[in-house]
Amino acid sequence: MERNLLFDQPEHGRSLKERRFSMIETIKRHETVLQDVRKRIESIPNNANLARINAELDDIWLQVKNNVSPESFAEWETSEDLSSETDFLIRQNAVLQEQLADTADNAQYLELTDRLSDIEERLFALESELDPLLKKPDIILLDNIHSILENLRAKAPLVARLKRSPKKALRALNDRIDPQTEPAGYEPTFKRSDISSVEYGPFEITFILSGEAFERYNKLRGNSSQGVHYKRSPFSLVDASGPDPKATKQHESVHNLLDGRFFGLEDYMLNALSYYERSQQPGHEPYHEHEKRRLFKLSPTDCLDNLKEEILAELEIAEKSDFGLMPEQEISLNPAEQGFVAAESFATAGQTVRDFVAKAEQIALDELDPDVRDFLDSFSVRLQTRFLEIAENLNTAFAVAQRLPESVRAHDALINLCLMLRPSQYTHLPKLLQEMFDKKDCQEAEESVRFARLVGKDIKKGLTAADIPKKLFPQDQQTVGRCIRSLAPYEIANMLVGDDGEVEISEMRLILKRFTEIEKLIGRTPETTDIKNRIPYKFFYNLAQNSIYENFKPLTQIFPELTAAEQASWIMAVRSYFDINFLGQDLRQNMSVRLIEEWREKLDWTLFYTLGLSHQLQTAIDETVAEEKEWLAIRKAAGQEKIGGLPPEQPFSSI
Repeated sequence: MERNLLFDQPEHGRSLKERRFSMIETIKRHETVLQDVRKRIESIPNNANLARINAELDDIWLQVKNNVSPESFAEWETSEDLSSETDFLIRQNAVLQEQLADTADNAQYLELTDRLSDIEERLFALESELDPLLKKPDIILLDNIHSILENLRAKAPLVARLKRSPKKALRALNDRIDPQTEPAGYEPTFKRSDISSVEYGPFEITFILSGEAFERYNKLRGNSSQGVHYKRSPFSLVDASGPDPKATKQHESVHNLLDGRFFGLEDYMLNALSYYERSQQPGHEPYHEHEKRRLFKLSPTDCLDNLKEEILAELEIAEKSDFGLMPEQEISLNPAEQGFVAAESFATAGQTVRDFVAKAEQIALDELDPDVRDFLDSFSVRLQTRFLEIAENLNTAFAVAQRLPESVRAHDALINLCLMLRPSQYTHLPKLLQEMFDKKDCQEAEESVRFARLVGKDIKKGLTAADIPKKLFPQDQQTVGRCIRSLAPYEIANMLVGDDGEVEISEMRLILKRFTEIEKLIGRTPETTDIKNRIPYKFFYNLAQNSIYENFKPLTQIFPELTAAEQASWIMAVRSYFDINFLGQDLRQNMSVRLIEEWREKLDWTLFYTLGLSHQLQTAIDETVAEEKEWLAIRKAAGQEKIGGLPPEQPFSSI
């Protein structure tokens, strides 16, 4: 079962309320520690020497260590030992897998599969020991921060050595580029003329490339990015001609900070597809079932959790595009398709999801095994749907933070929480904000955000929602107002009331009341006034049209119960309906001349006389009868039977 609990460690002897309080306090404490760590890292000056940098990092680690118990620290050290062995075995497994793919010798094949089986068995045992530890809050904190600090410590000496000479830094960058990993024809060197500027931090070196040089780089590598970070190095490249080089540099700085902290999704997910695809090739049949089982073990939640580094690096850019959530697209797209669209705003992370979907579809086309086809189809849908959930959770949380009085601090807190939690746990972000900031402010902001998003996603559901927020923030007022203005007033009234006549008057009054409340939130405009007038008008028009075969009794009987404003709408709607083009058309569609006359005799004319509507009704009936007689005469002269209408012998009461 896939879980998104904040912390999965077992708790005994405490009530749910006590455990929840403890959990929230732990998260708040850890977020504060993480915020302090980030501030201290950012405060290290660019000109600090190596001795000072190491001293600062040591002091930061000591500060973090003092925030956990000795028992937790000892458990973390155990987890480090287990993780080291796990990493070694994973690397060994990869080497053996490559050897297995290349071997044609049966004896060697059996030996390799035995060794791989032993490794997988040991990895399973390590996972059983490691997994409970890595779910403990203090160990998560220590693990994250230690990895970040050691990553920075490893990069600092190279940066210190190169920052004195841009020429040496450029040479080191070119040496870092591995020709083996570059496409054919790519010249793995940058010239000084390609570099617009070089920016140094204590732990990173960013080369700002000219637009021409970066375009050449992208074209040869088949990319369309505006920046790149070389893993396990301090080097990043940024396109000087991009729309926002500063934001791109910040994106790559996050990669530099988290470098190597998390497994990439490609390693976890795309490789499973590649290995399965390879197992279908001639000569690889013996391990086809093994790769099939490996493929079936894939979990969308685990895959996206392993995408954490990319998601974190792309938060700032994705936030500017509302995390790829476009209401006008969502109206016509299912959740999986919406997830595919949302992935566009997450650059590398989203592209990996899209690549998997494309590759899975390609494999499924030629796949003969129905179980594999069904799995790939189902997995792709669930993967995209889960990605949409992550995007929606982030969008809601960051929108709430933006609306709080302490918006800057709330934004920083969210970044820290995203680092602490797995992407599948981001659903808890809005609630965690309530625990860290004023609860009422957070609730008002979240209600405003969710309502505006509901209106944008499905305007009818939004305008008829049972829970209308007490307050709409300015940006949400604009969203709701824009959605209302996107349709004509008559379209909105028709959408809310419908055409089938199944809405009762109590429901119409509730619809009008809710829309009036929404109008107060967004401000009165000529459009909203028109909509309010059209809602009861549409209701009474429907009532007239649907009660024609009941001699208008439902229409006339309701009149005394109406308010003065409703009676005015009633008269306007009935006057519109008593037109030859509307009432006449409905009468001629289902009645003969004799039945129309019979219907006229059965009408109760009292109310229509009182309201001055009888003359219009009589005229409409007279003209309808005249038109019908004229039409019958034309048909008779042509020697044709009447098409449509009811046979004369059928009594009106049976209609």
